[in-house]
Amino acid sequence: MQNPSYHRTEPLVVTERMRRQIAGAVAELDLAQIAISRHLTPAQRTFQALSMIAASQRVAAYHLRARRPELDNNEALRIVRTMGIVEYERSKRQQEPQL
Repeated sequence: MQNPSYHRTEPLVVTERMRRQIAGAVAELDLAQIAISRHLTPAQRTFQALSMIAASQRVAAYHLRARRPELDNNEALRIVRTMGIVEYERSKRQQEPQL
């Protein structure tokens, strides 16, 4: 499968806004954490990434349940993992009868 962005013919133009965003992201880097991460094995880095994903999914499920208390935790996690909150909310609005 080819991604057309890999074969870019025109140069990327970096705007001032993009420069500010990059500078902000670089300023947030924790050099001590980067040094620790360099010593991790690929499996340890993968585990770390997967645990961050799981944590963000739990937070999203918590927020979804705050909006939709009829959902249990497993259902909220399923929604977050398969369709995301935005798509779930959109589908719920489409299912509601129009008055």
